[in-house]
Amino acid sequence: MHETPRRSRSLAIKRALALVFLTLAWGGNWPVAKLGIEHLPPLWFRFLGTFGGALVLFAFARSRGMSLVVPKAARVRVALLAIPNMVLWYTLATWALVVLPPGRAAILGFTMPAWAALLGMLFEGERPDRLGWLGVIAGIVAAALLVGSTRDLGHQPVGVFLMLTAAVSWAFGTLALRRWPVNVGTVALTFWMLVAAALTMLVLSAMLEVRGWVVPALGGWLPILYNAVLVVGFGNIAWFDLARRLPPWASGLSSMMIPALGVFSSMAILGERPSPSDWMALVLVIAALVTAVVPRRREEA
Repeated sequence: MHETPRRSRSLAIKRALALVFLTLAWGGNWPVAKLGIEHLPPLWFRFLGTFGGALVLFAFARSRGMSLVVPKAARVRVALLAIPNMVLWYTLATWALVVLPPGRAAILGFTMPAWAALLGMLFEGERPDRLGWLGVIAGIVAAALLVGSTRDLGHQPVGVFLMLTAAVSWAFGTLALRRWPVNVGTVALTFWMLVAAALTMLVLSAMLEVRGWVVPALGGWLPILYNAVLVVGFGNIAWFDLARRLPPWASGLSSMMIPALGVFSSMAILGERPSPSDWMALVLVIAALVTAVVPRRREEA
């Protein structure tokens, strides 16, 4: 069935709006999450947001008649994929936010493409082209700038280490999804990985933070709801649609803007003032993200 020009324009507008929503939601989440962990123990806050997001995905899947069943043969692999993609990313990034300014954390998190390229060379024998090498170098230099600028800033070096480790974990998880695919729908796979992450954070929070468990006040619920509904829940739903229907260069535009929005939203919400090293690192990270997108566009041409 062919789409009419009017229907095509309508779908294009809807996808553009979804891209804008995703970029704003994920970019604005860095200072919002920082506010959340100021009201609640960090892992308890992240558990509530992640579990709430899993409930949103569950409701979405049920409303669309999607199955969330994972075949028995795939369950171990799904659990293993959840470790780098969700468990380590959410846990380490949350701990990093305790001591890092959210803008700096966003920049460090999005050095991921550089680490993905390096891990691809180590484990899969991949060799980036010239543009890919520029991205790798840009990402590493950005990380080095931020490491160098935090040497004398109290606990921030620990936060930088945690955030970089989270980015490497995310990169490894991305490669693992490609190398060890599972015959499970994207929504089901994401739902169960979120469940695994939520349960892990609940256990860790019970071990380390149980004395700080409280029912959040209004100021604590707003970041939780933002995280659960917009970032984890509808953010993932929007990403599924964009990843399936848009060319990689288009969906990649969202990734390029997220660290920049993380910086600007932190300035607006928290009054954060990035240093010259932060600005330079941000430019380098966006350049690295560009190099991760452009080769894919050429492959589809």
